[in-house]
Amino acid sequence: MPSVSTTCISQSVKGHGPWILDSGASDYISGNNSLFSFISSPKAPHLVTLANGSKVASQGIGQVPLSPSLKLNFVLFIRHCPYNLISLSQLTRSLNCLVTFDANSFVIQERGKGRLIGEGHESRGLYYIKTSPPVSCFATSIPKLLHDRLGHPSLAKLKIMVPGLKSLPVLKCESCQLGKHVRSSFPKQTERRCNSVFSIFHEIKY
Repeated sequence: MPSVSTTCISQSVKGHGPWILDSGASDYISGNNSLFSFISSPKAPHLVTLANGSKVASQGIGQVPLSPSLKLNFVLFIRHCPYNLISLSQLTRSLNCLVTFDANSFVIQERGKGRLIGEGHESRGLYYIKTSPPVSCFATSIPKLLHDRLGHPSLAKLKIMVPGLKSLPVLKCESCQLGKHVRSSFPKQTERRCNSVFSIFHEIKY
């Protein structure tokens, strides 16, 4: 038998980015699958009743990380849903937290300890939670840059670590060449014999 959730935000509220605290919603809801860290297929159909009375079915359920200290579990993914909703009742139950509002903002704190879990602001009558910006991962396919980032491995080991470089014939690295140079710190025989005290000085350069 399908389960049923409710939401009170009008469909006129658009946007796949911001998350809105909704005291009338019974579940977390999002229409943007790129926000999920993972999504699994629901075991049974889950119907969500919208503000206009219509019902839609969720296509999945998963986790959405909003910040390092705030992760939403059991978020319903509803394709083409024009908003992201945080059920206030589910938030306080699942995280055992307190939500304190004023006219312009709100804070989410761990019950008993008072540790700050999240915060947000008010805009046009709605409360939006503050989320962490997505982390960009800069990848590269430049052999020399890969060699430097991986700690200057030999070309043979680099080809094992990065299979796409198997056809690379040679890799020039000045730092590796200088590191293999061997020279004595001091000559084996002194070129001049000291005839008196302080007649020869060795200068140390840094």
